[in-house]
Amino acid sequence: METMVSNFCENCGQKMVNGVCPTCHPEAFVQPQAAPAPQAAPVYSAPMPAPAPMPAPQPAIYKQNDNEGRFIDADEQVIAQLGSGYIGTFLAGGGFTSNAAAVTNKRVYYKGTAFATFGMGLKRCRITQIIDLKDVTCVGIYKQFSLAQVISAVIFFIIGIVLMFVIPNGIGFAIGIPVALISLVSFIMAFVGAKTLFRIDYAGGCIALDVKSFAKKECEDFRVAIYRAKDQITDYR
Repeated sequence: METMVSNFCENCGQKMVNGVCPTCHPEAFVQPQAAPAPQAAPVYSAPMPAPAPMPAPQPAIYKQNDNEGRFIDADEQVIAQLGSGYIGTFLAGGGFTSNAAAVTNKRVYYKGTAFATFGMGLKRCRITQIIDLKDVTCVGIYKQFSLAQVISAVIFFIIGIVLMFVIPNGIGFAIGIPVALISLVSFIMAFVGAKTLFRIDYAGGCIALDVKSFAKKECEDFRVAIYRAKDQITDYR
C-alpha cells in the first residue's frame, strides 16, 4: 500500500513549497544578501607645482620700445630721453607744455620750444623735429648771443665818440657821452644775456634747445647717447 505525500504541513496545515513549510521553516526562504560592490580606491589630486621664479632682468643696450608703434619704424627702440614725459607728451600727441626729446637707434625726436635755422640765423619757435641719426653732424653746448645787438652797440659807440669831437662848445660831449655809455652797456648785456644752447647740427640745418629747460648733466648724457647710437649705424646709404 503506497503512502500518500501531503502537500500541507502536518504541524500547522500551511501549504508547503517544494516540500518545506514556509511557516515552520522560514529560514529556508530568506534571500541571500548580495555582496557589497567594491568601492573604488580614493583618488588624491597631486599638489600643484610651485610657479617657476621669474628670470632676472638682463642688461640691454636699448630700452624696451613702449611707443605703441608711434615712431616712424616699428623696430625703433628708445635709447635715451631728454626732459620729462616724452612718451606721454610727444608720442601721445600732447601740446607744447614741456620741451622733450628722445633718441632711438635710428632717429632723434624733439617737440617743444627751440631755436631752429631760418634764413641767416636761429629763430625761436615751437617745432616738432625728426632727424635721422645718419644726418647728424655735430652735437654740442654753445653760448648764443645776439650778433645784431653787438654790431649796433659798436656802431652807436663809435657815433658817440665822433659826436664828442665834431660838435663844438661842449654840446658834442653832452650828446656823445650818453650815446657811448648806452652803447657800451648794450654791448656788455649782449654777452651777459647770452643763452646756453644744446645744439644738434644736421645736414640742412640745426635745432638748439635752451639748456635752462634741462639739467646740463642731462644734456651731456643725451649728447653721448646720440654719438653712441651713431656708432651702431653701419649702413649710410
